[in-house]
Amino acid sequence: MSEFLEPNRNWWRIYLVYPLIAAVLAVGLTLLQPLEYRANSQILVIHKILPNLDAYSAARASEKLSQNLAEIIGTASFVAVLQETQPIVPLNFLEVDEAKKRQQWERKVEARAVNSLLEISVYDPVPQNAVNLNYAIIQTLLAQGDEFHGGGENIRLKLVNPPLSSRYPARPNFLLNLILAGLTGLALAYLHIYLNFNRSLK
Repeated sequence: MSEFLEPNRNWWRIYLVYPLIAAVLAVGLTLLQPLEYRANSQILVIHKILPNLDAYSAARASEKLSQNLAEIIGTASFVAVLQETQPIVPLNFLEVDEAKKRQQWERKVEARAVNSLLEISVYDPVPQNAVNLNYAIIQTLLAQGDEFHGGGENIRLKLVNPPLSSRYPARPNFLLNLILAGLTGLALAYLHIYLNFNRSLK
């Protein structure tokens, strides 16, 4: 096994070359993808405290509602309501085919619940377009929210952080791609050396 680590084998070069090749390929593939900016916003979901509902239960109900709304934003039903109520925001980027339309929407818009906060992220090559679509989603939720949460006056949606565009492109993630490429290159380098070592023992 000592031969496996002998410096005169110059195996360190392999550990250098493979990550470099992987990094170059990663940069090339990354540059082929369109640069997209992200517009983030946050909505606070408030469940009013009722006589038969304590503060803890109301907070848990708010968390559950924010999770439900995050899932609803990704549905075809929500997109249809958005198109009807927000005609000022063009959604002509969406395909006619329903399956392709859902894939595009899932890539375009991300929503997740952080406790009782509903965080909405919209991606677009033009920052202002991402902000405009984010605002349209917010307005739809605030105006038509009762259709989706069914809580009536007991539920209140409050915009706490309006849409804000990222200063730099958020996708693709150059740094993450380089890190993954480097790790992949190191793994391939180790595999190359390991296979050559086993071959030399035969």
